[in-house]
Amino acid sequence: MVIANLSYGGLVGVEGLSQEELFLWLPIRGIILNDPSSGLILFDIGVANKQLSISLIEDPPVCKPQQ
Repeated sequence: MVIANLSYGGLVGVEGLSQEELFLWLPIRGIILNDPSSGLILFDIGVANKQLSISLIEDPPVCKPQQ
């Protein structure tokens, strides 16, 4: 389950997502889109931020129920 507060341009207080950095899984604390024209989305993982291209998440994969 993912929990977050929706605000203009991002999700803050995110719980339930993590990002691998240097062989560690760190919790994602926020997902922010500062400037839509830049084509970048910012992932706040607490100790650092990671920017990725929006094109990587524009077409999400099909979700299947767990068995």
